[in-house]
Amino acid sequence: MSTLMKTGVSINGRFWDQLPLGGKLGFVLGAVEAIGEVPFHAKKDCACVADALVETMKALYGEKADALYVETVQAIDVFYREPANKRISVIGAMKYVAKKMSGATKQELEEYEAALRRGGK
Repeated sequence: MSTLMKTGVSINGRFWDQLPLGGKLGFVLGAVEAIGEVPFHAKKDCACVADALVETMKALYGEKADALYVETVQAIDVFYREPANKRISVIGAMKYVAKKMSGATKQELEEYEAALRRGGK
């Protein structure tokens, strides 16, 4: 994989843009599947795991988490149309899309996008 397709250890918009629709859907669905495995690998009696799982799902898929996966993929595609966003990780793009789908204001989205461009999470 080209170093241009990664920002740090994370794949970015350049990688995303090379994927066919099936690959993009696989990435989004794979994230859900991976997150769902977390509780099975937590230490016994670790109460915070469930809370962390819920918060991670909200961060990646929105407060209502009812968006269709195809809509999420399409929104990520739109996010990466902006050349300045190409270096942002796909997970960062997913979080941006989740905020947008959850009703974040234009100002909140602009501030988050700027933070992502500076290398934030």
